Amino acid sequence: MSQQSNTVGPGGKLVLAGLAAWGLTHVYESRDTELFWVPMLLLILVAAGTVALARSGLSLGIKAAQKARAMIPSTAKGTAVWGRWSDLKHAMSPSGPCWGLLEGKPLRLDYEAAALTVAPAGAGKTSQVVIPALGTIKTSVVVPDLKGELITVAGPLRRRMGQMVYCLNPPRLFIEQAGEPARYNPLVILADDWEHSRPDMIADARAIALQLCPEPAKASENKFFRSGSRKIIAFACLVEVIDKQAEATLSSVYQLIADPGRFREAVYAGLASDALDGEIAAMAADFHEKLESGDPRQWGSFLEGALQALEVFSPSGRIAESVSACDFRFKDLKSQKASVFIVSDPTRLDVYAPWTGLLMWCAITELVRCRSHKTVTLLCDEATNFFIDSLPSHLTRLRGFGVRIHVIIQELEDFARVYGREGLEILLSQTEIQQFFASRSQRTLQMLADKLGRYTAKATSYDLGRGLADSARRSVSEDAVPLLTPDEIRQLDGALVWARSNPPVITKPLAYWNCWPMAWLAGANPYHGQKRIGRPGVWL
Repeated sequence: MSQQSNTVGPGGKLVLAGLAAWGLTHVYESRDTELFWVPMLLLILVAAGTVALARSGLSLGIKAAQKARAMIPSTAKGTAVWGRWSDLKHAMSPSGPCWGLLEGKPLRLDYEAAALTVAPAGAGKTSQVVIPALGTIKTSVVVPDLKGELITVAGPLRRRMGQMVYCLNPPRLFIEQAGEPARYNPLVILADDWEHSRPDMIADARAIALQLCPEPAKASENKFFRSGSRKIIAFACLVEVIDKQAEATLSSVYQLIADPGRFREAVYAGLASDALDGEIAAMAADFHEKLESGDPRQWGSFLEGALQALEVFSPSGRIAESVSACDFRFKDLKSQKASVFIVSDPTRLDVYAPWTGLLMWCAITELVRCRSHKTVTLLCDEATNFFIDSLPSHLTRLRGFGVRIHVIIQELEDFARVYGREGLEILLSQTEIQQFFASRSQRTLQMLADKLGRYTAKATSYDLGRGLADSARRSVSEDAVPLLTPDEIRQLDGALVWARSNPPVITKPLAYWNCWPMAWLAGANPYHGQKRIGRPGVWL
């Protein structure tokens, strides 16, 4: 048997209270009659009904408040939130690069050490990131220009900013817009050592050899042969610089190694040399032993490796003229405002990659050694198309020397391919500002979804019971919900931006041709024909 409830509902209590109130009006009239107890009873019922109504109302209010409170998410499952303009306002700088539009306004954030942009091919990183940066960064810059379009579009912008523009342009692309190419001889670093700091000369020669003949990111065989090739390159560079000082070039180093007779003579001459406290003689003695009693196939492998590393500087090639002398020094970028564009041939990127990487290494070396804290920016566009020795470690220490790096790549996995998985981890941990356009890599998409984090949301579920007569019951629980799923990131129209410890934001694209006066001052892109000028909407 089911137990029947004897509780009067709110409606019944209201009726009783109404009747009691009606009877209360007759208390005075019946005070001298025998029915006086009736209105008194009604008066008691009035009081009881009022109290009951108040209790019912209070109970309903408490239950409503409890339900409302239960629907408010906690932070138990995650606290991720989107950033707003007000969150980043304190970090903005009028002289910083523009990272897109946030709430309809340009998001200009500066960085002290390193920044990262990841954008696949066709995402617009040249028009939305590189050229706007060249149009707003007021410091001296060094930028690889793998297609020759940056010097033609942004070169006029840099000149209008009062900067000297040096264009290293061995393929002589777009000479009319870029001007006559400048030259830079990497061996000038060894010539400086010979003149001012001879104890550093051996180390610098080995560093140049390692830059030209690096170890692969993944451990592989033939390390012994690569080491032998680097010893030959370092020895030949030292011999040429000691003999010719500033006139020594990598082309003459290549010729020395390529001529077996001349190289053998250099080894014999080195045996009697007292240069560098006899270390040249020690290197020559090692080579002499290999030449006289070693395995000729082993020695041939050493020579072949050295020649392959230096063949881009062969006298008959275009780069030979570009490294024949120095029209400027990278260290001068600390004392004067200047921009250096390193132009490659887009049809021979693999050929020009060793030269580009070596110049970037020279830039870092000179800028660090000049002991000036004035800022110079290395805008490393397409950074995985060339190699800079120890680039990940540079990200952790260049801040103290006034050198900052903006790494611009197409995919994170490309960086891991060139610099290894540990190098990628350093890149992600040491960059202050990170900008990601919609990716096509599933691994990158998942990483971004995890990086965005999750927030706590209420999830409602229903229990329908076992039979048709059972009533449905609703229950509420908490769940962790990602700010964006990998598929939502893939379809993103804009870019995700993290600025230091601030919450992430989504910026809308902003191309340089929609910025005033940048669109009018920039040059025409030679690959697109005439100058492109959009509707001006933002002042940069």
